[in-house]
Amino acid sequence: MPEPTLQQVLNAIGELRADVMARIDRLQDGVNAIRDDIAVNFAAADRAVGKADSTRDEVAALGREVSGIHRQIARLRSEVDDLRGKS
Repeated sequence: MPEPTLQQVLNAIGELRADVMARIDRLQDGVNAIRDDIAVNFAAADRAVGKADSTRDEVAALGREVSGIHRQIARLRSEVDDLRGKS
């Protein structure tokens, strides 16, 4: 088998470089797609955490309101009992 000429070697190197660059581009596209998926999932998780925090705050506020209503009812019941003469 004859030795390849310098031009053939240079041509082979050019083809190899083009193939490697194409492969790198495909891999980069895959990495970008994974990164985008991660960003979307993190955004969804952040939104879910925000909703959970908001719900927790609403439940706490509602609990304080219900507690206040119970105190009002107890006070009103006591006042009604006093008016009826039933201490």
